[in-house]
Amino acid sequence: MTLLVHSAVRSIGSVYGKAATVRDALLEAIAPFGTLIVPTYTFAFCHGASFMADVTPSEMGALSEVVRKTYGAVRINHPIYSFALLGERATTLARLTYGHDDCFGRDSLLRSLPKWGAYILSIGLEWNDFWTQVHAIEQQEWEKDKALVPYRHMVNIRGYGMFARRLDAGVVTAVNPMGQRLEDAGIVRTGYVGEAPC
Repeated sequence: MTLLVHSAVRSIGSVYGKAATVRDALLEAIAPFGTLIVPTYTFAFCHGASFMADVTPSEMGALSEVVRKTYGAVRINHPIYSFALLGERATTLARLTYGHDDCFGRDSLLRSLPKWGAYILSIGLEWNDFWTQVHAIEQQEWEKDKALVPYRHMVNIRGYGMFARRLDAGVVTAVNPMGQRLEDAGIVRTGYVGEAPC
């Protein structure tokens, strides 16, 4: 199983060992051949900060930083939308996205998840706070017909492509209603990890 996890570890409640314990539990759940993926985004790059995949900390919370620092983890080298992968297929999956400077493009990790049969788990976050996947879907539709997604456009940030919201369009990303429709239709499953809704 390939599992992408977005999380707010504090929402689980009291956990001995905190994020490291959550990492270990997730790895055990997908063992023996699973691959754990976490976002290790670094939006500071957009504001001039440097990025080095091996040392730049994740801005996406405790679990993402613990996974990034775990022996054997592989980090995708996109300075804005990077991911850390850990497990059986980590190196193979990371290689499939290597060299692509477009964070939501055809061979990006987010666009590749369906091909890999991956699952997405959110721990303690609302849809607005984790479903980056929607931007990959938007870009995929935009590539077919730009008129389908007029509120986004491709920008170049220090040599890296990013499909960004047009600030002049006055559009606010509101993913919660879409997530609710998926839940109501039974397309996604919900539950709890500790005290955290998933």
